[in-house]
Amino acid sequence: MSGSESMTVQHGFHAKEGWYFERMTDEKYGWVKITCYRGSSIQKDHWQEESKIEIEIEPNMWASIIASVCPEGGTGYTFNLASAFHGVLSDME
Repeated sequence: MSGSESMTVQHGFHAKEGWYFERMTDEKYGWVKITCYRGSSIQKDHWQEESKIEIEIEPNMWASIIASVCPEGGTGYTFNLASAFHGVLSDME
């Protein structure tokens, strides 16, 4: 795909202004992919590929991010709740 072509966004939750969140499966169970299409306007779910930024966040970091924005703050308790909610229970023994 050339830099001037547009692409159809097919995966993830579109939160706002080109920010998409998607839970990864298969080999990276529990990971979250965040994709951002910045500097382009959307037309019928098409973004410019050249404006795409994509990161993958491992499960413990994602739980830490969620816990850090809880009203109680980032504690062991809120981290464990975020991990359980996300479905990654291996660290809750």
